[in-house]
Amino acid sequence: MKSTGVYTQAPGSNALAVRHCGETSLFADDLVVPALGKASFSLVTGVQGGVEGSPGNSSAGPRPNANPCP
Repeated sequence: MKSTGVYTQAPGSNALAVRHCGETSLFADDLVVPALGKASFSLVTGVQGGVEGSPGNSSAGPRPNANPCP
């Protein structure tokens, strides 16, 4: 969240907080639909050389990943 700088949520902390690790497909299904008038977003990381990358950049630089894949 923008105010704390933590953009990743622990899986299970709410119905929309999930983590897909070890994916080899180009896409993953969202199994929960947000309520009417609400929205959700996804941050995607990649793995290069066995190291998981950042979930993107903010104006302050790379976003920290508080819940990386094991």
